[in-house]
Amino acid sequence: MGNESQVSIVKTALDAELGVKELGDSIQKLNSATFNPEPQKPKNFVRVERKYPEVQSNLKFWPFALIALPFALIALCFGPIAWIIVILCYVEGYKHFKQRVEKDKERKKMSPEYQAQVRDLNRQYDLIDASEYQRWFSEKKEYDEVLIPNYMKEKAEWTQKRAFFLSETQKQLDKAQENLNNFYLTTRLIPSNYHNIAALTYIYNYMSTSQYDLKEAIEKYEQYLASVREQQYQSAMLKAQNEQAEAAWQTRDIAEQSKEIAEKARREQNLANLVHTVQNHTTNELLRK
Repeated sequence: MGNESQVSIVKTALDAELGVKELGDSIQKLNSATFNPEPQKPKNFVRVERKYPEVQSNLKFWPFALIALPFALIALCFGPIAWIIVILCYVEGYKHFKQRVEKDKERKKMSPEYQAQVRDLNRQYDLIDASEYQRWFSEKKEYDEVLIPNYMKEKAEWTQKRAFFLSETQKQLDKAQENLNNFYLTTRLIPSNYHNIAALTYIYNYMSTSQYDLKEAIEKYEQYLASVREQQYQSAMLKAQNEQAEAAWQTRDIAEQSKEIAEKARREQNLANLVHTVQNHTTNELLRK
């Protein structure tokens, strides 16, 4: 069989392998495909937070403090006990003042003017609540009666179409794989080790640009694989050597650090021994005296 016939067979096998791969990729994409997410639910209806004018009391504490000031000055002349009495009176007076302030605020809250402000604000808040409720009601109605039914219908149609395409593509893939297997059995030219896209692509490119036959092209492909494996081996060896060198450097650093720590400990121990010796000598001298 001449070069052209062999090239034609290799090209047919390569095209068939590419077709099988393309159909397999299509099935994988269909299996991983998902439909659009559900429409987002409308924002829940929440009543507006109602805020009212803060009520301030006109009562001031400083007049009471001025009244208590002379008593405090007088107590200064009678010692700590008098001061304690004045402080206790001051604390009780301040509590009474706070109670008066709270009562004054409650009185102002019940005043017609303040109640009128509250009613005006409530009417505004009611309008806001009514508008927000109408928004929520209309959006929820559209969501329940339009968006979700349409979504479920479209999803069912999409699921049905997806199942149909999956079934048809799987049939095409099975048929293409069967035709490819029959082609390999019928031609009996390409060894089974080279029934893949990478090998067929290399062999076809080599044969179509030269006069070499299939056997010679396979030999060149094996040489190419051997060179690739050699490069991978050299890369792995280089990586291992680099890792070993890095580990050796780290081990050396740890050893040097340990040596420095041990040396420092030895110096500190020698210093401690020297101090202890000096102390003992001093003690003995004092005892002799």
